Amino acid sequence: MTESTEPEELPEEEAAPWDLLANALGTLSELEDDEAPLDVSESFDSPEGGAEDPFHKVPLEQASNLIRLRRAVSAVKSGQMTVDKFTATVKSFIQPLEDGIHLMQSAPVQKQIAELPEDQLPIFTHLSENLKQLLGGLKTLANYKQSEDPADLDNGMSIIEDAMVGLDQTQDQAIEKGREEALREQTENL
Repeated sequence: MTESTEPEELPEEEAAPWDLLANALGTLSELEDDEAPLDVSESFDSPEGGAEDPFHKVPLEQASNLIRLRRAVSAVKSGQMTVDKFTATVKSFIQPLEDGIHLMQSAPVQKQIAELPEDQLPIFTHLSENLKQLLGGLKTLANYKQSEDPADLDNGMSIIEDAMVGLDQTQDQAIEKGREEALREQTENL
């Protein structure tokens, strides 16, 4: 089954920046290949992705996409994966990520981000920086097909690992803000 990787268009008045971002990143989970669908919220050890906890976070060392990239790099280095299959695997991450970055840079999202409380703005700044860094790492990996230089594999994964650590820290900040907001709303409703 093949589904579109285009982010859904949402009316500006109905879509908060957090929702728009989740929608864009959610397109990663719609991609399928012959191995398994990508999911930004699942780990290999937690197939349900912590559905009961709205603030569930997969530990970085269990992030299925990161594990999948590590395995692909290892397999192409050892000759267990063809360069074409490796490139296809890497490229399956690139387009949805580019879509998410493009969405974050769009005028409606930038307008909504500018209207957020000041303490939430750094989260979006860091997120944008981390996503661009991640994209750079993926493009470095994809360059291996032309260069055939193993340094592209090592450098690309190093960039990706750094970006994922940054994304993990940014997610921690977002979760903390979400929990604070949920507690505030819960207290107000008493």
